[in-house]
Amino acid sequence: MANYNTYLIDKKGNPVFQGNKPDLSKGDLYISVSQILSMLGSGDFLIQWALREFGGLADSTGAYRSYMDRVSDLGSKLHKYIEFDLKGLEFPEAEMTETMVPGIQSWHDFKEKHEIKLIDSERVLHSKRYRFAGQLDLRVEIDGVTYVADLKTGSVMGKAFIQLAAYKHMLKEMGLSDGTEKLLVLGGADSKSKIADGGAVQMHTLETFFKGDVTEEDMFVKLMCLRELWYQENLRSRKFEPIIKGMSDYMEPMIQSFRDSFKQTLKKSNKGRKKNVIN
Repeated sequence: MANYNTYLIDKKGNPVFQGNKPDLSKGDLYISVSQILSMLGSGDFLIQWALREFGGLADSTGAYRSYMDRVSDLGSKLHKYIEFDLKGLEFPEAEMTETMVPGIQSWHDFKEKHEIKLIDSERVLHSKRYRFAGQLDLRVEIDGVTYVADLKTGSVMGKAFIQLAAYKHMLKEMGLSDGTEKLLVLGGADSKSKIADGGAVQMHTLETFFKGDVTEEDMFVKLMCLRELWYQENLRSRKFEPIIKGMSDYMEPMIQSFRDSFKQTLKKSNKGRKKNVIN
């Protein structure tokens, strides 16, 4: 059950969906991975783009919101179509729109070039250890390689791999995986070649996207850092209070270790300064 970007998970590890007010007697509240990633923000580039596109209009805010709603609706429908297609199901004709056609054609072009087998999709995952949860997009086998994957019909951003690292950890912690999957984002080549606009579907891995020595461990460390920032930002938040209480057992010792490490670094730095003054 999503509420303030949270999930209510019952004692058996199943999500509880019951509207907007969670009954904490039926389970524990977990922060969503997307909420943790919100600590990254949208970036100045998005603000600059919005100003260029809508800044000169009389109702720039309304125009921007209307555009984002259309993009979000199209992305959701394409996600649903591709999930139905992977499961061998017929997509409801009443939900088909003309705007979906370019994205659907891109998907079928990609399918013709690869052997694809769906393993799992849209599963709610959680980590008891780290008290976060999220909904897996795809676990899929492509050309004999198994991936924890995310489908991006819009722009592909690096934080998608942080999200995938979280999903992979949760799959393994829940005993649903042996942890050998690779991380994959299925998306357009760049912001000017989105799947939703008919851009070719590309397979973005850590190696191809970052073009450097970036590992899954790096992504998970970033997730842990963002989680700590979220924890600090929401210590006094009433709406997140049940999660904060559940996180404090492991967060406080971690934060204290960071503080101790920082103090040691300062001591070493001060000693170095004193030596330079003496010399």
